[in-house]
Amino acid sequence: MSELIIAYAAPPEAATHAALGAALASLAAKPDNPLPHLRQALSRRQAQALQADEDGEFSFSMPHERAWARAMGWPEAQAGQLPLAAWEARQRGLSTGSAWAWVSPCHWAVGTQQVVLETPEQLELSAAESQQLLASVRTLLADVGIQLHFVHAHGWLAEGDLFRQVRTAAMERAAGRDVAIWLPAGEAGRPLRRLQSELQMFLYNDPATEAMTEARRAQGQRSVNSFWFSGTGALPAQPEAVDDAPTQPPASPPELHQDWREAALSNDLQAWARGWLRLDDEIGQGRLPEHAVLTLCGERAYRRWHPATQTPKATGRWSQRIGQGLQTLFSQRPKTDSLAWSTVTQDL
Repeated sequence: MSELIIAYAAPPEAATHAALGAALASLAAKPDNPLPHLRQALSRRQAQALQADEDGEFSFSMPHERAWARAMGWPEAQAGQLPLAAWEARQRGLSTGSAWAWVSPCHWAVGTQQVVLETPEQLELSAAESQQLLASVRTLLADVGIQLHFVHAHGWLAEGDLFRQVRTAAMERAAGRDVAIWLPAGEAGRPLRRLQSELQMFLYNDPATEAMTEARRAQGQRSVNSFWFSGTGALPAQPEAVDDAPTQPPASPPELHQDWREAALSNDLQAWARGWLRLDDEIGQGRLPEHAVLTLCGERAYRRWHPATQTPKATGRWSQRIGQGLQTLFSQRPKTDSLAWSTVTQDL
């Protein structure tokens, strides 16, 4: 492992951040030191400057997606144009020269003033239902040059030139929010927005889909009434250097830890805190090698910690800020706001 990237390391709101810190302290065996192995890992590394998009939590790309792309040596891309689906396609032995997207069956809850996206996980869609949906829409999408590949119940891979230039928002950005500001962006996104509308009308009128919808409603489950496109683009031909990112793909790809995704989306602080405690135990058991970079990501930004011998110390105001943080981090006084976790994640 070259780098361990922790997604959903902290919530974006200060009040929720404090509540999660309190949950950590209440569940830990030693409340005044709930994450001892994280503390030790950070003490052996040097913090780098915070990396954030101008749009913060309104960026189309999640910080952990940005961090992962950087670690892979991908060229800097506009938010919403990280070819994550194309990378997955390559891993599965599919065409590498094409543009790809993730397609996720989902439910749009229509209110009086907004339309809110509910995730595929909230639908509890089965693999059989998802495959039935794919079979239903396959011909419609093939007519516009899109080929579908089933991956799992909550997501398919789609191949087509329509995805080459369009910016799409991560599912996690739009989940639980009004979809209006998260739809495929700009003039390049117009064909994909139109396709979404056509798919919605198809789902409403298709007899096979209607039968599945009625069966789900009889069981108290929501219908699939739309799809979400994300991770669009084609893989870059060559990695490039970005600050301290590699100029070649790393010998071992960075590990992306996303185990807290559901806890973060549902704001389940207890599950989130338990996840942190499990990870801390795993770090103590060797999950984070001494030579590996540690990256913590929130909704707005990410920060990397390099092994102390790999990079010069941070300078300027960041050095002062990090120094103050570490002073609190290694304080042995009780009630230090969950110590390691709260100190190092407050800006994420």
